[in-house]
Amino acid sequence: MRGSKMRVGLSFVTAALLQRIVAGSRCCSEVISRDVAVVGGGAAGAHAAVWLRDNGKSVVVVEKADQLGGHTAFYQDPASGKGINVGVQAWMEYKDTFDFPKRMNVSTSGSMEFTTLDYKYVDFKTGLPVTDFTAPAPNDMYPALQRYLDVLDKYEDMVLPGFLNFPDPGSIPEDLLMPFGEFVEKYDIAAAVPQIWDSTAQGLGDTMNVPTLFVVQASGIPMVRALLGVGAAAVPASGRLYELYEKIAEFLDDDVLYSSTVVSATRPDEEGVSLKVHGADGKLTCIEAKRLLIAFEPTAESMKPFDLDETEKEVFDKFQYTTVYAGILQHPSLEVSTAYSNRLPEPGSSNYTVFPTASQVGRMDYIGGTKDLFQFTAVGTDEDTSESMQQLIARSIDTMVEAGTLPASNGTLKFPAFANHGKMHPRVTAQDLRDGFIQKQLGLQGRRSTCRNTKMVLKGISPVISPDLLKVLAEMGHGDEIVLADAHFPSHSICPPHIPVLRADGITVSRLLAGISPLLELDNYGVVPVIMMEVVKGDTADATVEGDFRASLKYDGEIEKLERFAFYERAKKAFAIVATGETRKYGNIILKKGVTPIEQE
Repeated sequence: MRGSKMRVGLSFVTAALLQRIVAGSRCCSEVISRDVAVVGGGAAGAHAAVWLRDNGKSVVVVEKADQLGGHTAFYQDPASGKGINVGVQAWMEYKDTFDFPKRMNVSTSGSMEFTTLDYKYVDFKTGLPVTDFTAPAPNDMYPALQRYLDVLDKYEDMVLPGFLNFPDPGSIPEDLLMPFGEFVEKYDIAAAVPQIWDSTAQGLGDTMNVPTLFVVQASGIPMVRALLGVGAAAVPASGRLYELYEKIAEFLDDDVLYSSTVVSATRPDEEGVSLKVHGADGKLTCIEAKRLLIAFEPTAESMKPFDLDETEKEVFDKFQYTTVYAGILQHPSLEVSTAYSNRLPEPGSSNYTVFPTASQVGRMDYIGGTKDLFQFTAVGTDEDTSESMQQLIARSIDTMVEAGTLPASNGTLKFPAFANHGKMHPRVTAQDLRDGFIQKQLGLQGRRSTCRNTKMVLKGISPVISPDLLKVLAEMGHGDEIVLADAHFPSHSICPPHIPVLRADGITVSRLLAGISPLLELDNYGVVPVIMMEVVKGDTADATVEGDFRASLKYDGEIEKLERFAFYERAKKAFAIVATGETRKYGNIILKKGVTPIEQE
C-alpha cells in the first residue's frame, strides 16, 4: 500500500544504464553505477549528497580538489597556533540553515572573533591615502542598512532561496532591474554601501552599475539581517568552519572521487547520464547515473565536457562573471592592527558610492592574534589567473611603499594561503531579465536528466517540494491525510506534538498542489479524498480558490466541505500540516492518500 511514484520513476532506466555500462567499461579502470552523480563538492554539492543519501539514494561526488568544502578552507598558523578560516567566515541564518550542521553533529555555538583595527583608506593604484574619505558613522550606517532591508523584504520570496517565485518578465519590479547606483539614490542608503561593498558586493566587479537583483544576491537579506543584529552569523564551537566538511567526508567515505574531473559526458534525451572521470592516478572511471547534479558554477567553459545542446549554450553564453580570490598574506611593510581598504579619490567625505572595478584588491586586514598575517580579498576579470592576481597584490603593496604610505622593508610578499574561488556572481543585463532569462534558466532544470537545484534531482518533483515534504509524502500510507493550510490557519497552536508542521512560506497552496499532484495518488476507496473548509455564515470567500485548487490538482471529483471547527478537528488527526503563504481566505485543503499504482518496469 506504500508504493511510490518516485521510486518507480527512477527505475525505468535500468536496462538503458546496463547497456551503457557494458559499452563504456572497455576504456575505464572502474565503472560506478549510482542513482545520482554530483559534480562539485563545495557547499551545494556536499549538502546535496548528504540529503540524497539520507533519502535512500545512492550517490557519487566528483570533486576536482583534494578535499570537500569549496570556498571553505582552514589555515593553522604555525607561529601563533591560531586557526584561521579562509574564504567563508560564517554561516548566515536563513530559515533552517543551521539544521544541516546539526545533522552532521557540528555545533553552531561558537563566536566570531573581532579585532579592533585602524582603518586606512588608500587608492591602491597610486598608493596614496584617500584623505577626503571618512567612513559613515554608525548612526548613519545602521539606519541606512535598515532602509535597505525594508525594501528587500518586499522581494524576499522572489529571490530566496532561489528564483522559483521570480515574476514573469513583464512583472519584474523596476527596483530589481535598475543599476544599483540608482537604487541607492532612490532609497537614500548611500551610508550603507561601503559596508555592503566590503562584505561581498565587491565581487560583482562594477558593483554600482549592475542590476540591483545581483547585488541583492551577493549581499542580501541574510547578511543585512546579521549586520543589523536581527539575524545570526554562526560558527562551530571549534571555530573551524571546515569541521563540517570533515564530517561530510567521513559520512560519504568512498563515494567521493577527489582530485578528479569530468572529461566527457553523454546526456541523452531519454533517462540517464554517462560520465568519464579523470582521476589523480591518471586513470579513467566511468560513472553511469540516473540523474546528474551540477553543483559548481556552470560557465560556458566549465560545461564544455557535458555535451551542451544549443538551448543550454544560449543560457550559459549570456552570463558575465568575475573571478574572486581570498587568502592570507605576509609582507613586512604592512602594519600590525591595521586594515587597508581600497578606495578612489573622490571629493566630498560623504561620497560612499565610488569604488574600484576589477581587476582590484579590495582589502588587506590584519588578523588579530598573529604576528604579521593579513587576510585579503581580490576580484579579477575573465582573463585573470592566480599568478596575475598575486602580481597585482604585490604591485599594490609596492606602490604604497613607493608613495610613503607604508614603510620600506627588505622583505618579500608571501602567501601562506591563497584560494582561487573561480568564476562567481553570474549576472546578465537588465534587458536579458526583461527578455525572460530567468525563465529560460529555470527551464533547464531536469532537462536531459540534469539539475542544478537539489530539490529537482528526482524526475517529476517540483522545486516547491522541500526535502521534508518529500519525506512526508513518501512516508504517508493509504488513508493518511495531509493538510495544506493558508497563512491564516492556526497550524502550530492546534497541532498535537506528534504531528509535524512544515513551513512553505511564500508558496501558495495552488503551487503546492501542482507539485504534489504527480506524487500523491488520491484515495478512491469509496471516500471523498479532497476536503475544504466551509465558508462561515455571513462571511465571504475568494471565488477563485476552489477553481484554482481543482485546476492545480487536476481534480474534478467531489469536494467535501467541513464547518470551520470540524475542519480544525480533522486537521488534528492529519499525518502532517504544511503552513503555506496562501493569503486568500478559506485557502485550506486536506488530501487523503490512496493506493499508489505499481507500474511495470
